[in-house]
Amino acid sequence: MAWIAVWFAVVFGLMAGTMYEVLSFYERPASILGLSATNAHIIWIEPAFDVLLFLLLAPVAVVSARVLRVARQQLYAFGFFSFVTFLGWLLVPARIHRVAALILAAGLAVCLCRWLAPRLDSATRFVRRTAPYMLGVPLLAGVMIYGAGHWREAAAAKQLPAVAGAPNVLLIVLDTLRADHMSVYGYARPTTPHLEKIAAEGTTFENAIAPASWTLPSHATLFTGLYAYQHQATGERLQENFLTLAAALKQRGYYTAGFVGNTSFAHAKTGLANGFIRYQDLFSSIADAAVRTVYGRRIFPRAARAAGYYDDVGRKRAEDVNREFLEWLDAPTGIPASELGRARPFFVFLNYFDMHIPYFPPPAFAAKFAQAAEQILKRRPVMENTSPARPESVAAASQLRSRKRRLRCQHCVPRRRIGKAVCRTEAAGLAGKYAGGDYVRPWRGDFRA
Repeated sequence: MAWIAVWFAVVFGLMAGTMYEVLSFYERPASILGLSATNAHIIWIEPAFDVLLFLLLAPVAVVSARVLRVARQQLYAFGFFSFVTFLGWLLVPARIHRVAALILAAGLAVCLCRWLAPRLDSATRFVRRTAPYMLGVPLLAGVMIYGAGHWREAAAAKQLPAVAGAPNVLLIVLDTLRADHMSVYGYARPTTPHLEKIAAEGTTFENAIAPASWTLPSHATLFTGLYAYQHQATGERLQENFLTLAAALKQRGYYTAGFVGNTSFAHAKTGLANGFIRYQDLFSSIADAAVRTVYGRRIFPRAARAAGYYDDVGRKRAEDVNREFLEWLDAPTGIPASELGRARPFFVFLNYFDMHIPYFPPPAFAAKFAQAAEQILKRRPVMENTSPARPESVAAASQLRSRKRRLRCQHCVPRRRIGKAVCRTEAAGLAGKYAGGDYVRPWRGDFRA
């Protein structure tokens, strides 16, 4: 039964991964926003995850066959795993109601079993012979996808025009950070000492106001200089015909790289990656990869909530963004590391997502301003939306003051994270000056609240 599970897992995973990638180009772009976002790596990640899932389901199939006293257990195994396969395929486009998908998947599995019944021995032999070889298909797909990405990045880096004396540019976005809770903008508590240091050495813009209330159109304006009604990235992807900051600097010989923490609304499929040679967003961890699969996105969030874990499963933290950035800084693709930032200037975009909902600051910051933070967290996560029609709204009204303290704790997170990234850049000797001060400019954040 194990080989039957493996065979169906690989077939299901390859087809589902391919469906996700195809639908991301032909579906309405708004549907690619959020947890459903994927990229080409889902083609091998999906079957790899499904092999483990189906093997875990194999004992369930054995026990259920014995409980039901099934005479032909091999045929039952084909029916069991074909049902799981058909159900998963029907769930990919998210256009069929779950009950309808269950009924349709069951019907298809029954039809397959009826067809296989007189051919069961030959089908079983075929599966056993081919299953070991099929395990190599996801591995081969992963190598090809990684290799193609590496080749494209190296080729783009080598084609950059020569440039000399240009300053490096480091753009840092603190997604949803409130300006009125930053000490660099006059807040009484010392929440952003590293930004204060940068501001003292450079220029601080006190009137930078975001043109939209959420991530995608705000970033699109930041990258293009256009208003939201002009670039239309308000639920649609940013079109490639708009010249972005990354594309303009790339034309001038800059090695452009983006390292994104907001994997919901700033991933590559939104169009924000236009002009970047490297853009790292999705699949930064095993948890993030698992939660983007067909069954993973349905199992893990619900299991986490049931276990009392209210943070996003696989959330990309500031340390993950810093790790990707520093690894690239030490070993850029296509050029020697000694040239990056010196003979070859870079433009790096760092997007930190730690201040965004759900509000779960790291332990070192959790109780910095709120002694009752843990009690609040145990009662109800502060990231929940409230409505007068929901019972928790009554409790939410009495917790507003405590939640505000909780948010202050959250806003302290970038103190060390940004300081680490900026200090590492300076330590590498990549920070330069030009008329007007340091090239690293403090930015007010994604939104001004």
